[in-house]
Amino acid sequence: MDAFVRERSVVIRSLMRRMRHGGLGLVLGLVACGGAASDAGGGNTVPTTPGPGAAAKGGEEVGGDKVPGDAIPKAPESQKPNRCAKGGPFPPLSATPKPATEPKPLACRPKDTAAERSITADMRAQYKPTRPGSTVEVSFGCDGLDQPITKLVYEHGAGHGNQLEIVQISRSDPADASYDVIGIRESSPFVSNPKMPPFQVLRAKISTDAVAAKMPSVRAALHTTIREILPKSGLTGLAAFGSSSSMHVLVRLEDAAGRAVEKKYSDSIGSDGQGRYLPLQRAGAEIGQLVDKLSWQEGPASGDVLKLFEERFLAAMVESAEPGAWWVRAAHLQLASLAGARALVPSILEWLGAPRPEGRIDAWQRQQEAATATLADLTGWDPRKDEKGAARPIEAAARDFVAECGKVSPPAR
Repeated sequence: MDAFVRERSVVIRSLMRRMRHGGLGLVLGLVACGGAASDAGGGNTVPTTPGPGAAAKGGEEVGGDKVPGDAIPKAPESQKPNRCAKGGPFPPLSATPKPATEPKPLACRPKDTAAERSITADMRAQYKPTRPGSTVEVSFGCDGLDQPITKLVYEHGAGHGNQLEIVQISRSDPADASYDVIGIRESSPFVSNPKMPPFQVLRAKISTDAVAAKMPSVRAALHTTIREILPKSGLTGLAAFGSSSSMHVLVRLEDAAGRAVEKKYSDSIGSDGQGRYLPLQRAGAEIGQLVDKLSWQEGPASGDVLKLFEERFLAAMVESAEPGAWWVRAAHLQLASLAGARALVPSILEWLGAPRPEGRIDAWQRQQEAATATLADLTGWDPRKDEKGAARPIEAAARDFVAECGKVSPPAR
C-alpha cells in the first residue's frame, strides 16, 4: 500500500506541472477515484500525455523515473536532399534533338570557278611538300546543299590553355535582310587582364549581302582535297615538319531542309595533317572577316546562346562517332562549367563512366579530371576530396558522382 501511495504521489506531481489550474481538480478527482478502486483491489490506469518535447527527447524524467516516449524516425534514404541537386532538379535541355534521318543531298551545284581558282592558288602556296620534286594537286568535291545557307557554325581553339570559341551565323527566313550572330567563348588564358571576364557571349547581326559574299569560298573550302604527288624517281629525301602546337577548327553549313556538310580538324600542326587543316583555315579566315570585329560581352549564357552551346557540346561529347582530342573535350567541359549549363549534368555522367583504358592513360586521366571538376562546379558538391581535404582517387570521385547524381530524374530532351 505504501508503494502505491508513493507512485501515485509521483504521478500527481508530474501532472500538476503540466496541467493548468482549470483542469487540476478533474485530474485530482480521477486519481482519487482510481485510488479508491485500487484499495478495493481494482488498479485503474491513469492516462497521461507527454509534452511536445518528450517525443523528441525519447522520454522525460519524472521523479527520477523515465517515462517512455516515441523517438522521431529518421527520414528514409530516398527523401534525403540530393547533394547533386542543391540548386533544384536539373533543367531540361534546350538543344534541338538531332533528327533520326538526314535528308539526301541535292545534285551537285555548279562550281564557282573564281572561288576554286583562289583556293587552289592559296593551297599550293601554303602546302609544304614532304618530298623534293613533289607536286601539289588540289581538287573539289560535290556540293549537295541548296543555294541559301540558313546556318553556319564555326568552332576554333587551341590545345594550349584549352581555348574554345563557338560562333553561329543563322537566319530562319531566306528573305531576311540580315543574319543573327551568336557565340560563346572562354577568355584567353594568355591575356593578363584582371578585368576580363572568364567567358564571353556574342549577339549581333550581319547583313545578308556580307554573308553571301563569303559563302562561295567557304563552301568550296569544305569540299577541297589536297594530294601530294610524289616524284616518279622514288624516294629522294624527307622534308616533314612537326610542332607541339595543336589546333581545333570545325565548320558546318546547313541549308533550309537540314542538309549539312561538316569538316573538322583537332590535332597537332604538322606535315601529316596539312592536307586537312589548310582548307579549314581558309574557310575560317573567310568567316573571321565577318565576325572578328564584332563586340563580345560578359555573360550570362542564356536563351539562344545556351541552346547553341548545348547542341555543340552534345555533338562533340555524345553524338560524335569520332572521339575528339582530349583537350577539345576538356575545353567543352570547362565552358560548360563557366556557362552554368546544369542541364548537361546527365550527359556528363554518361561520359564519365568510361573505364580506365589499358596502357597509356594520360588522356583518360585528364578527361576524368576535367569532367569531375565540371560536375563539382555545376552541382556544388565535390567528392574529389575526403573529410580532411585530402585528394581521393579519381575513380572513387567519378563513382560517387555517377551514384549520387544518377538519382536525380533526368530532364526530358
